[in-house]
Amino acid sequence: MQGKKSVALAAVLAIIAVLVFVKLQAGRVTPADGAPEVAAAGAPAAESAPTSSSSGPAESKPRRPSPSPAAESGKSLPTMLELGSVGCKPCEYMAPIIEALEKELAGKVVVRFHDVAKRPELAERYQIMTIPTQVFLDANGKELFRHIGVYEKTEILAKMKELGMLKEQ
Repeated sequence: MQGKKSVALAAVLAIIAVLVFVKLQAGRVTPADGAPEVAAAGAPAAESAPTSSSSGPAESKPRRPSPSPAAESGKSLPTMLELGSVGCKPCEYMAPIIEALEKELAGKVVVRFHDVAKRPELAERYQIMTIPTQVFLDANGKELFRHIGVYEKTEILAKMKELGMLKEQ
C-alpha cells in the first residue's frame, strides 16, 4: 500500500510541476501559428524519452526515429502522441511501450513522445492536465480519442484497430 501512495504522490507532484512550468512558459513560447504541426507523418522529431535508471534520477535518452516510408512519400498517417515528461514515473513506465510501438507501427501509424515540460505549447494545444496522456489522431490531425494514465501496449493496439487507425491483416 505504501508503494502505491508513493507512486500517486510522485505523479501528483510531477503534474503540479508541469502545470506550473507550462504557466510560467506560456507567455514566452509563441510559435507563429500557435503550435507546431505534429499530426502529419512528417511530425517533428520526438523529444527525449524518459528512461529508468537504478543509480539515480531519470535520464534522457535521445530518440531519433528514422523517417518512415510514408513520411518520405508525403502520405499522411494516423498519429498517436504520448504527452508526458521526463521524471514522471508513469511516463517512464510508458517509455518502452512507446518505443516498441514506434518500431512495430513504422509506416502505418506515427507514434511520438513529447515532453510537455520542454514543449508547453503542446500541453496547451491539447489541453493536457494530467500526464501521461495519449492522444489518437486521424491522418488529417483530427482527435479521435484520448486516454489519461498508463496504457498497456495490447490496449493501445486494440484501440487503434477499433478507431480504424490500423487495418486488419
